[in-house]
Amino acid sequence: MPKTSGGSSYSFIHIALLLLITLLARPALAYNDSYQLSGPDAPSREGYFTLSITPAPQQQLTVQQSQSATFDSIDAEFKWFGDFEQITLTGFTDGEYFFRLQPPADGAAAPSNVVKVTVNHYPRWQAYSLFYIGLALFIVLVASLLILRRRV
Repeated sequence: MPKTSGGSSYSFIHIALLLLITLLARPALAYNDSYQLSGPDAPSREGYFTLSITPAPQQQLTVQQSQSATFDSIDAEFKWFGDFEQITLTGFTDGEYFFRLQPPADGAAAPSNVVKVTVNHYPRWQAYSLFYIGLALFIVLVASLLILRRRV
């Protein structure tokens, strides 16, 4: 678009772009210091679970894992990606785990509340019995298909 002597076409474009950016941008400095972490109400039977955060994160957060509620030692850390409100963690053995959110070190925000998650897997006999029942049904299905095919 050619520039006019008054520059009105450029100023209209600048104002429109400024308005668009203002409406779509999320303020980077409006971080929330008080994040609330929540976990599953019942023990996890499969070794995976979902942690939720309120409100959605506006900054880079880290989920810290410990075996004690006082976080004397931190066993693992997981980065909270983007502005998702949930994160799923998997691969946990039987036991009790404690989690909290740690804001970036450069901020003055304190860690979030502590969430306790209990993992108690199904007994092995139950898993093996379901596997062998499924195997027996599969063998019966294949055998019946082979027998019925020969009759036709």
